[in-house]
Amino acid sequence: MARNEKKSILATPVRRQLFAAAVLLQLAVPVSAGELGTPQALLFDAPYLKQLAVPSALNYSYRHSTSAEKTFGKPFEDTIAVNVEKNDKPGGLNSVMLRMFSGKRQRDLGPHIDITGNPIIMVFLERDLWEMKRRVGGEPVYYRNMIRRAFRDAAKVEKNTAEFNGQNISVQTVTIMPFTGEKDRASMQKLLNKIYEFTVADVVPGGILSIRSTVPAEQEGNAALVSDELAFVGIE
Repeated sequence: MARNEKKSILATPVRRQLFAAAVLLQLAVPVSAGELGTPQALLFDAPYLKQLAVPSALNYSYRHSTSAEKTFGKPFEDTIAVNVEKNDKPGGLNSVMLRMFSGKRQRDLGPHIDITGNPIIMVFLERDLWEMKRRVGGEPVYYRNMIRRAFRDAAKVEKNTAEFNGQNISVQTVTIMPFTGEKDRASMQKLLNKIYEFTVADVVPGGILSIRSTVPAEQEGNAALVSDELAFVGIE
């Protein structure tokens, strides 16, 4: 394992659980009940896990692709599982464990107790923050603040349709480009046009249909510089 990977919050159970809670608190700006459809309501406030039978397992595919392996590492495909178990404490809602990837990449995260939002979003962002640090430099706290600001001030929400289980369903996609204003930072040049897309739908178990982060190619028509995509596969 690379030196920077050992320092990742994912590497220690206590710190990664504290980080998971911190991400949710930092990104989830409070909203009123009338603000349904805002990025915060769709991604962080919606009680997607409350809709699930317990126990349940939400399964996701994950694909990392790049046209610049030297900088962003080799492409790979893997899986992530969100396991929602019973919480035996009086009045308890659930106990959530995540299994991220397999083999040498595997990380087990949790348990997270009595959560209603789908933690797959913060897990995706957690990996993304640390991969940016490892691959191009910079600090996760800086990236986190920029992403938080983009959700608050510059997110775009669009209604659309997508295919799910062989049918077209109504979805909402939240799009942010958090780094477009950072042209003066040398370390950010590769990431200026990075796009994050979060697609959600109530009919999808767990609410999250897909998440994608992409750094487009410098020349139109070429493969993306780097892309990470998570997609809902099914529920058990």
